[in-house]
Amino acid sequence: MISVQHYPNILPENIISKILELPEVQTAKNSINIKTSGSVSFSINLTSEIKNIILEKLGINLLNLDSIPMRWIKGDTLPHIDSGYSSFTNTYLVYLTNSSGEFIVDNNSYPISKGSAYVFNEGIYHETLGTGFEPRLLLGPMSETGFAVGGDPVVDVRVKYHFNLWKDLTRKMYNKRNYKLGNKKRDYSFDKSRTTILDFL
Repeated sequence: MISVQHYPNILPENIISKILELPEVQTAKNSINIKTSGSVSFSINLTSEIKNIILEKLGINLLNLDSIPMRWIKGDTLPHIDSGYSSFTNTYLVYLTNSSGEFIVDNNSYPISKGSAYVFNEGIYHETLGTGFEPRLLLGPMSETGFAVGGDPVVDVRVKYHFNLWKDLTRKMYNKRNYKLGNKKRDYSFDKSRTTILDFL
């Protein structure tokens, strides 16, 4: 039973280069470049060469399909579970560009490197961290029958950073301020006029 499988370098450099030069790939890249974060989904025609590699390396038969889902992504993705228009068993994806940061699936961390494929069961949470502002290209994510799957929106890394900072600060405020029980109510109030953010750092 598959949990998470990592296949490094399943696509040779010359095939990846051809994919990156496709007009539809370049058009989608122009669209993601004007975004601060997010994703752009599209599809490309499947060549027999790519179909045979996917069959040989990943064990899925896409020989009857004419196209395959693709996605440019910029920013980190929050933890999420993939879904699609129909039920499926596994998610399949291949990174076609290198990226900073890491791909985390089922609490395991993997590099985001060109040509690397990942296969994992439907229902497993996954995310990316530290990917910065450079777009990355994926073949997929898709099901074993080749339809697109995916999850929650992508988060601008700056928003994610400030949100995490706010969470840490709130936790410190809660832990540092004593509260008292009175009439079965907890009083979380404090004197704002004499309190600064430095009190909680």
